[in-house]
Amino acid sequence: MIRARRLIIIRRGDTELFEELRARFAEDPDTIVMYDRRSGSRRRLKRQGVPERRHGERRLPHDPDILANRGFFVTRADRGRSAS
Repeated sequence: MIRARRLIIIRRGDTELFEELRARFAEDPDTIVMYDRRSGSRRRLKRQGVPERRHGERRLPHDPDILANRGFFVTRADRGRSAS
């Protein structure tokens, strides 16, 4: 289980920014720097007979353009919860 207070998500493929932030926060055990693992919307076509279990967007960031414009997103983990 990985515990962190801060999670920095880097736009996929932005190696220079990833390396820069990873080096900057290398000595900070409360910060994890990682690439965005999302590859598009999970909700594609609804299949007949399969009810939708998710009732809202749970993935961050809520602004879909933030990674494209800024290149990274920072989120803080709640105390007692793990960032994985």
